Amino acid sequence: MNDTTRADLERLQIQVGRIIGDLKAALDAPLAIMASGEAWTGNRANGFGTSMEIHKDVLRQGADTIDEDIDAAVAAAPAEEAPA
Repeated sequence: MNDTTRADLERLQIQVGRIIGDLKAALDAPLAIMASGEAWTGNRANGFGTSMEIHKDVLRQGADTIDEDIDAAVAAAPAEEAPA
């Protein structure tokens, strides 16, 4: 039996919401440095930058999936009744 309540899920949603934006933006700064040419340039740098872009997309998709899964769980949870 699962004792997770809608309130528990909503608290989780708030906690995750606080960090999900940071997670999605985690690779923005190094990618900006790579794009500016301040780190290094050349074919190897371009390949590294492309790889970082792929990792950024995977990270963002994972963050979106977590967020969407929690949203779906909250929406599916029955509303709690107020105490009598």
